[in-house]
Amino acid sequence: MPEFESLSKINPQNVHFEVPRGYGVSVIKLYFWVGLVSAVLLRIIIIADHYSAFYTKVIWYLGVAGYIWFFMHRYHNSKAQIQCNRRS
Repeated sequence: MPEFESLSKINPQNVHFEVPRGYGVSVIKLYFWVGLVSAVLLRIIIIADHYSAFYTKVIWYLGVAGYIWFFMHRYHNSKAQIQCNRRS
């Protein structure tokens, strides 16, 4: 296995790892709950459709807005991770 042989020759003093700045636990929990609530809201649309078109629209817009917010955060994290990997 030649790829493992080259790894054993790496000098630890020459290797530079950059740890990206992370988020606090409260921010991580916020985005977790935004994503979870949005997913539940988009599934509740089926139930709300039986009662009122107004409630269906409100739940739809809240769910989609939450998804947009959640996935914008995920996109930002992925982009930051790619930039960090390119610098390594």
